[in-house]
Amino acid sequence: MFLTIRLLGVSLRSPEIVAWNKVRLGVEVLDRVLPSGVYRNSLIILAGPGGAGKSVLVAHMTKALMEREEPVIYVALDDDPRTVLQNYISFKIDVAQLIKRELLMIIDCFSYRLGHPRPAVNGVIREVEPDELERLPYTIIDVVLEKELRGRGLVVVDSLNELLLLYNEKTTVEVLRKLRALIAKGEGILVFATLHTSTDDQQKFLRSIEHLVDGVIEVWVTDETGPGDSAVRKLMVRKMKGVHHVSRPIRFYVDAEGPKLIE
Repeated sequence: MFLTIRLLGVSLRSPEIVAWNKVRLGVEVLDRVLPSGVYRNSLIILAGPGGAGKSVLVAHMTKALMEREEPVIYVALDDDPRTVLQNYISFKIDVAQLIKRELLMIIDCFSYRLGHPRPAVNGVIREVEPDELERLPYTIIDVVLEKELRGRGLVVVDSLNELLLLYNEKTTVEVLRKLRALIAKGEGILVFATLHTSTDDQQKFLRSIEHLVDGVIEVWVTDETGPGDSAVRKLMVRKMKGVHHVSRPIRFYVDAEGPKLIE
């Protein structure tokens, strides 16, 4: 249980206090390059081409935080909620218990494509239509206020590419700015947004927003083969405001248990 304590009228969950709090991400690969963690009021981009390991890293990072009683709001733009849950289940993560304890909450921005009626999915707390995506930061704020999440937890936006497809770069950047201002800075909640960078245009977009965010982590696949004939990936922190980080690439692979560091 989290307690909100007030000292001289300032809550320990207030943005002024949370700004100085750090959180470790709980995945060996990420903790190796970010040994002291990241500031809780950060917005971080996790970028890379398809198959580079973004989904695996997100699944295990969110698992680690939820095991520490940190709630996760998962904004599902690329996949339907069932697919999101299947990804967790594939790594033997007990999503039923996480949902029951309100540690995993999904904002469904995908299922409008399925039409009506559509069956309810456990864990979905909001459904967002395509014409409402510009207001996505305010939808997240509604959940934060309803569940009293200020100063704790994580918001995952997966992915920014869907906004780029539905709108233009200018609108996507404005949504990103609001996510950082309202959620990360205003509510003191860590935000991770994924970005697929398989094309030159997507790479250019990443470079164009680096100055707008607190951190950029990139992953990619190499030609090397790791244990069990798995593909060797590399991960590199391109930018991380205010914290010590390893700036050289590190190698990892993925097996049935998740991401594994290659020493």
